[in-house]
Amino acid sequence: MDKVLVLGATGLVGRTCIEILQNYAVRVDAAASDRSENQVLIVNNQAFVVKGVSHLNYSDYDVVFLCVSASVAKSQYKRLISSDCLVIDNSSAFRMHGNIPLVVASLNLNQGVNKQWIASPNCVVTPLVMVLSVIQKVGSLSAVFVATYQSLSGAGQAALNSQGDYSNRVIPFIGDVDKDTNRCSEEVKIINEVKRLTQVSIEVMTVRVPVNYGHSMVLHAQLPDTINFEQLVELFKDCPYITLHTESAFDLSVVRKSMSVHIGRIVVNESNQCTIWFAADNLYLGAAGNMCDILKQLCEMKVEEK
Repeated sequence: MDKVLVLGATGLVGRTCIEILQNYAVRVDAAASDRSENQVLIVNNQAFVVKGVSHLNYSDYDVVFLCVSASVAKSQYKRLISSDCLVIDNSSAFRMHGNIPLVVASLNLNQGVNKQWIASPNCVVTPLVMVLSVIQKVGSLSAVFVATYQSLSGAGQAALNSQGDYSNRVIPFIGDVDKDTNRCSEEVKIINEVKRLTQVSIEVMTVRVPVNYGHSMVLHAQLPDTINFEQLVELFKDCPYITLHTESAFDLSVVRKSMSVHIGRIVVNESNQCTIWFAADNLYLGAAGNMCDILKQLCEMKVEEK
């Protein structure tokens, strides 16, 4: 898998994919909409001339990263599926399609083996299910509620460029709000994707906060009787993709460009209900990092097979 195309390279996720892939032994090309064709993109002092989507031949590539909207992903589906390339898709277009695996590299990579199209979850869902899966090792969770505090970069470069519009504002919804349920579209995505990945039913409220990078979450759940506070802490300590902070308060800057979920406060009450505060880099761990990790681990598996 030597030749990789990043479609949507001019966006935050696409640019971050390129940044990470620069550490891999692959050749990377950048592509975006036709209006961005021939734009020069500089990533870590390396120049990429952006290709226009209409002029792409996907058969020239081993892997295509889709860092685009759901509508663009759907519009490119037939062209991509008729080529021989592996597609790793960050959009929401096919995350709930039964014949397309939804993959978190550290949890269920096996489901992406020998598949041509792999969906990567919502940038909140990836760190959330990484935490849930640790607890699931010792029993079932119930009464799960999550509140998310999502940074401006999750809304794209335009939101970062308009920080003044978000200053001192906390917005208690992300995406369109359904008038009947009062639930927003981001919450629907999270509920559905978490259910598909973990079989856990959750309630969630998503909030946009005036922070540039890093999504934070509060998880509240009924723990199984098979675990107490001390055992929960030990589970997190032993997990390679979780950083447990001894000081429960930490600066959100510690998550920047980190491929770990950072856990701060953990509270377990007398009814064995836990409340956990954690945060992760929404671009590195939540989006681009998971896509790149999927590719890296699939390549490692092919090497081992030889």
